[in-house]
Amino acid sequence: MTNPANLPCEGTPVRMGGRDYIVPALTMRQVRVFEKDLHRAFEVGPLSPPEDRQLALDIIHAAMTRNYPTMTQEELEDMLDLTSTPKVFLSVMGMSGLMEKTQGEAVAGA
Repeated sequence: MTNPANLPCEGTPVRMGGRDYIVPALTMRQVRVFEKDLHRAFEVGPLSPPEDRQLALDIIHAAMTRNYPTMTQEELEDMLDLTSTPKVFLSVMGMSGLMEKTQGEAVAGA
C-alpha cells in the first residue's frame, strides 16, 4: 500500500474520531511484548472484561505510536468506541502478519 500521509510506516487506512489514520504493523519487539496475550485480544467485544478491552487498546496504541509518536493512549481511547476497536485491532493484526484471509473471513494466524 502507498503511504499518502508520508508517515514513517505504511499501513491500513482507518477512520477514528472523524479523522483518517494509517495503522501500521507492530514491531517485532511489540509482538514479543504482547504475544502471550494476543489470543485474548482477538475476542474483544462490548461485553469483554475490562482487562481484555485494555489489552486491545494497549496493542493498538503500540502500533499507532509508530506513525503518531505523540498520540497518547487517552487520545486513542477517546477516538475509539466498542464498534471500531475490534476493526482497528484487526487492522493492526493484519498489517503485522498475524492474520490471514480464508474464504473472506479474517482468522487468527501463526
